[in-house]
Amino acid sequence: MDIEIKNLNKNFKNFEVIKNLNLSIKNINSLGIIGPSGSGKSTLLRILTGLIPHDSGEIYINSKILNFNDKSITEYRKSIGIVFQNYNLFPHLTALKNIILPLNKVHKIPIEVCIERATYYLKKFNLLEHKNKYPKALSGGQLQRISIIRTLCLNPKIIFLDEPTSALDPSFTKEVLNTILSLKDENKEYIIVTHELAFVKQSCEYIIFLENGNISHSDYTNNFFNNNHNNESLNNFINSTLTIN
Repeated sequence: MDIEIKNLNKNFKNFEVIKNLNLSIKNINSLGIIGPSGSGKSTLLRILTGLIPHDSGEIYINSKILNFNDKSITEYRKSIGIVFQNYNLFPHLTALKNIILPLNKVHKIPIEVCIERATYYLKKFNLLEHKNKYPKALSGGQLQRISIIRTLCLNPKIIFLDEPTSALDPSFTKEVLNTILSLKDENKEYIIVTHELAFVKQSCEYIIFLENGNISHSDYTNNFFNNNHNNESLNNFINSTLTIN
């Protein structure tokens, strides 16, 4: 996965959320985006997914420009998968139907293929016995894992995850993080916004730290948590987050 961002800006009601952000990384399989609340993490992710347009600047994903004024943006959106923090499951559908119906009706994947893919991942993540249960009968961790399975069944080129554990009790967080970690086994490329620093350290190849709408520090994970970088804001963030967790 190659990502190049040049002079990216995004305002909401005259408030600068993303400020002249630049990034250039090549040949990585996973990117972690961390930072304090209000730093622009989710906004950046939503821009990268094509959900909201940026005001100025250029974005290249795998050498292809992200152009919101071109029909190519529709094809780009179809090629990626997104996992939100609130599951987005239909309460009147079983776990299995929540997975297969959107794939079949929206993405026009043959129903036989949908069932085959869903069964594979439900079994892989030890959820097959829950396939006929409705969302109200599932835990928060199970609901989020169903959401991840639905995304995996699309066979996306890149998976974007926006704070996938923020709505979960600590008891369910680990099972969801283990599911995300298994994406590496599936050779999936992904970008995740999260406050789970220990998880980012374990699962992401490259990390960026956002502060006030810009990248305050970025590096490969092996170097990122080295306090010799002399970034006081990052050090304080890491220490406070690890203390809270």
